[in-house]
Amino acid sequence: MSIRAIIPALLLAFVLPATAQTVNPAEYAPASNNPAQPIKPVKLSILVSPEGKAVEVSILESSGYEGLDETAVATAKKDKYKAAGYWVKYKGTIEFKNQ
Repeated sequence: MSIRAIIPALLLAFVLPATAQTVNPAEYAPASNNPAQPIKPVKLSILVSPEGKAVEVSILESSGYEGLDETAVATAKKDKYKAAGYWVKYKGTIEFKNQ
């Protein structure tokens, strides 16, 4: 593996921010009020353009609740990513917690 391949991977770990968004899981998953049934995180694949915009977001692993999955995708699409100057494929997780 060349240095050119390693550096983008290292940059990826540091340039993609995590955005906190307040979402009430009970609105999307009524069973989520039961702490004995924790909500699974939504795992996403995000394609980020050279300009830092999420152009393609797909679900790799569902939470089991369509509404939470849709909220996770919408959040990833709205998020701002640091422009790297090249296309980046990122895998991330969005977690929902009962409050």
